[in-house]
Amino acid sequence: MISLQQQAAKMTQEALDSLIRTTRYLPEDQLEWSPMGAARPVMDQLAEIIQFAETVCLILTADYMPAGYGRAQVQDRKRQILENYKTLKDITSLAQAKYNELFEVLTNTPDSRLDQEYRLPQAPGKRFSGVDILFLPYWNLVYHFGQINYIQTMLGDTEMH
Repeated sequence: MISLQQQAAKMTQEALDSLIRTTRYLPEDQLEWSPMGAARPVMDQLAEIIQFAETVCLILTADYMPAGYGRAQVQDRKRQILENYKTLKDITSLAQAKYNELFEVLTNTPDSRLDQEYRLPQAPGKRFSGVDILFLPYWNLVYHFGQINYIQTMLGDTEMH
């Protein structure tokens, strides 16, 4: 029987594959386009999923979040990713590498950590169980997959990729 940890890794892998596949259909010159000038461009969303994978790895492998690690550090990491990974190929390669690390962490998270309580810098004041944390990367990817698909439709691509 598949464990909860293995199921989380499996679902997250499938969501990542779908998200990366759909980005390949976007015109390269539209990756920084912001709908109505206020929505987040695709590259920003890709930087977020990378940063989020890193955060979840940290949460599930450490007994605490580093002191002072909060929203400012999350935003700084996203900026760093965007400064260093300018092409779709480069940023999706980084995403795949970070998620490969995450899949290992998800799969190997001991059952004893599933009942623990955790906090995320992206959601101050909210508490999450270890089970919640296992599935948050999946949820985050599905959310951004939908946003990227919506951007595609706004650019005139209505095909299902």
